[in-house]
Amino acid sequence: MKEQKRVALIIESAKRGESAPAYEFYRGSRSGWHDAILDYLDVRNFPTEDIFFLSFHEHRIIPYHATVCDYPKVDRKSPGIVEQREFALKIADFLSANFSIGAVIELHVGKTISDELVPLLEERRYSYELFAEGKKILDKQVVYRELIQTEKANRRIKDMQREKYIMLSALEFSSPVMEADLILEKFDLKANIFGVKPLFQELKMHLKEYKKRLNKAQQMKDEFYSFMEQSDVPEPVQIFFEGIKTQAHLFKDIKKYERLKSQYGKLFAVFTRYLIQQNYVVKYENRISETLMRVQIALLK
Repeated sequence: MKEQKRVALIIESAKRGESAPAYEFYRGSRSGWHDAILDYLDVRNFPTEDIFFLSFHEHRIIPYHATVCDYPKVDRKSPGIVEQREFALKIADFLSANFSIGAVIELHVGKTISDELVPLLEERRYSYELFAEGKKILDKQVVYRELIQTEKANRRIKDMQREKYIMLSALEFSSPVMEADLILEKFDLKANIFGVKPLFQELKMHLKEYKKRLNKAQQMKDEFYSFMEQSDVPEPVQIFFEGIKTQAHLFKDIKKYERLKSQYGKLFAVFTRYLIQQNYVVKYENRISETLMRVQIALLK
């Protein structure tokens, strides 16, 4: 679902200085509340083209990047009701001309703006959020710092959830061994954060045993084929061995097995040792697959 567009309105600060972009002009040692507002918008990656500063001096609506020159200070308590209403109407008209009713208007302002602007927003059916309402200036800064910490915590949770999804996308169970190697390589250092550290340890153990058994099975297989070449085994017998993949398959035709074993006993002994190792390979591959399934379940919780 597409997020609603948001517009941030920020009341001017008392800070003055050299000409600078608005977002720098209103920052400074005397602008703790405004610094906190801007930090809060920054940590949220708020689109700067939708941030505006409000100044009672000439009733200006100042874009985020617009250059601001020094100008006379206006006591926030001095604008009378008539002036507040006039400025609020100008702001409401600006919003109506530039943003659809679906936009959410964030009000980072004091009562000289909100008292007259909020009724106009409601009248024009704009959704709005009034931040740190009713708080004193020093308390407003504390509210924003808390909002910043909450936003950072939420961002960490989102980032972690996103990484979980990336890990889950690797688990297709089409090639368990490759997938296990992949997630261990990419996510081992974060396993504890995701709550799957014990499962990763189990996965490492199964992988280690799998690779050991695989190497052993390959050695047994090489030994078998070498011995078969030396024994000058007829082609029909070679085809028989080629078709056997498991110990169970070896005994499908017991009469044939007994007849061939009586002729090629040593060859059968070597082949049986290979099948035993291959059974272990399958066993640990299945265990890897089972553990990956448990990892997937744990990540989905």
